[in-house]
Amino acid sequence: MYGLKNDVIPDWAAAAGGILIVAVLVFTTVFTMTREPLAPFTESAAVVDSRDITVARQSLAEFETKTLAVLDAEDGSTIAVLNEQEGGFIRSVLRALSRGRLQSTLDRDVPFRVTSYANGRIALIDLETGRVIDIKAFGPKQAEAFAALL
Repeated sequence: MYGLKNDVIPDWAAAAGGILIVAVLVFTTVFTMTREPLAPFTESAAVVDSRDITVARQSLAEFETKTLAVLDAEDGSTIAVLNEQEGGFIRSVLRALSRGRLQSTLDRDVPFRVTSYANGRIALIDLETGRVIDIKAFGPKQAEAFAALL
């Protein structure tokens, strides 16, 4: 109409875009089918220290309170009592994992494991699900807080 070209995108640009899309699909497929699974950060380092812990509060109603007691899983002794002014990160992580167990059919009595590795990493391992959380990824202050539980 009135002198406008029907080709808004040049042919060479459309061809280049098509080639790019096909190349990405080919590379993604080849990479997905041939790569080795990534090893977790914990497999390559020796364990320096480890402790199994439990959370004292167990009902959903009790999770609404601001205080959380962390207990040694072996002897039941209190490791830390965390109120809303201290231990916010530890409280958040443990409450989230414990609440997830309460809302599902998972055994809520299985402890969590705090582990420090020779490479400086600190991990929180959910022994019921096998989930591993790299605490050091959240920063040095959070790693120090979890290391204090050891």
